[in-house]
Amino acid sequence: MVGVVLFGGSRDSRAALQGLLRMHHHEVMGEADSPSALGAVPSGRTPSVLLIDGTTGGWTDIVARARARWPSADVVLLQPRGQPVPPADEGAPRRTRVLSRPFRTEEFAQAIDGDTSRSGARREAAVVSEPPP
Repeated sequence: MVGVVLFGGSRDSRAALQGLLRMHHHEVMGEADSPSALGAVPSGRTPSVLLIDGTTGGWTDIVARARARWPSADVVLLQPRGQPVPPADEGAPRRTRVLSRPFRTEEFAQAIDGDTSRSGARREAAVVSEPPP
């Protein structure tokens, strides 16, 4: 089980992502809809993954604040297909994985689990999965 904190996106989008996480037996440790709401996320344990919806404006600020609070957590960035790939996190203790929408459920699970060997998400800020059939 992977502990995940979810950032950004609409309420409906976060609910769908929470459903996918729970379906794959992961724990949703908290959520925030904006960088300013980050302080409302419980701080008891450290999440393994920060799942960030890149369709939200200010996601780079969310990444910076979240990394400052949980420096050991991996980042999975969801973004629309065709968006530029963010630069690799040089010097960061963990890596960023980018997953383009639309994505397959298996690719989502592999990105969260960190198993990028077969998925469309790749470590070190690489992309792009093929559109679902």
